[in-house]
Amino acid sequence: MTQDEQFYWKFLSRAVTMGASFFIAKTGVDVLDKIIMVFTAILPMLIVEGQRAHTRLSVRLSKRLLRVGLSMATIGVVLVGGVYFAIAIVNAFAHTYQSVSHVNYSNNYTAIIMIGMVFVATPIAAWRVFRGTQYWDLIYTVPRQQLVKLLVGRRYKAVNGFEFCRFELSVLFLCLMYAHVLALCLTPFVEVAKVLIGS
Repeated sequence: MTQDEQFYWKFLSRAVTMGASFFIAKTGVDVLDKIIMVFTAILPMLIVEGQRAHTRLSVRLSKRLLRVGLSMATIGVVLVGGVYFAIAIVNAFAHTYQSVSHVNYSNNYTAIIMIGMVFVATPIAAWRVFRGTQYWDLIYTVPRQQLVKLLVGRRYKAVNGFEFCRFELSVLFLCLMYAHVLALCLTPFVEVAKVLIGS
């Protein structure tokens, strides 16, 4: 690509990023929304620039870009996976609590003991499920290994403009999708926090 074409492409990709960031779901907390937007803007830039300019950059700077990009991408995957797991725990707790609290017990002590058992058993069951399903490997170890293999193990080399655009747009849309899903998953927690703080 000529220098003019590269300039136009960078301008277009930045415009797509800025425009798409307005369509990312909002959590309702301004600070949290801004953190997600900044994260979404920086991560694609780090990954794309690290792959685009690895021959022009020093080895030290290239390694730093890769480390920061890998860390941010891993944090994004862990956050989305962690929020999904938390949603499952909260739903299971709410269902169990509702089932236990609606039973007619012979006295109040039995009701208190049963509800107390739900409060004690839920974190224990969540920890056992987390360990038993190897959820940490699913949300951290495997994605990080695959990112290292993709970004470090084999450098992406585009032979024409189409492959170049496809790689950059793929990274951009994947980051935007993760940001949107993360914001959607955090919204119920934000609503619950608002209700608890307001009451």
